[in-house]
Amino acid sequence: RAIHEQSVTLLLADEIDVSRGDMIVKSAEAPDARKQLDVTLCWLSESPLSPARTYLLRHTTREVKAKVAAIEHRLDVNTLERQPATALQMNDIARLSLKLAQPVFADAYASNRATGAFILIAASTNNTVGAGMIV
Repeated sequence: RAIHEQSVTLLLADEIDVSRGDMIVKSAEAPDARKQLDVTLCWLSESPLSPARTYLLRHTTREVKAKVAAIEHRLDVNTLERQPATALQMNDIARLSLKLAQPVFADAYASNRATGAFILIAASTNNTVGAGMIV
């Protein structure tokens, strides 16, 4: 038994290839492996989001390459109206779909905040450019 911020070592009965970022869960409670995520994203960068660019998605302790598959809409924070968008500017909030190079084990943010949140990183600068919640 361990609590938050304690280091642990696990000795497994079988020889299984596990490493940092891998999840250990009960087989009946395994989350879905997903290569496409529908998300709500807040864009944090001064450079606009570009669907042509590849980003790094950091989810829990795992990083995978991600591309914007589609921007469904941008949210006008003053009126809460959904507006069409092809790119995002700093502080825009939008609903979009991300395509991932490798699967992540994710839950909806409403179900589990730890496995339902992520950040986007610009691969070229290693700067955090977005933060989001999985729908």
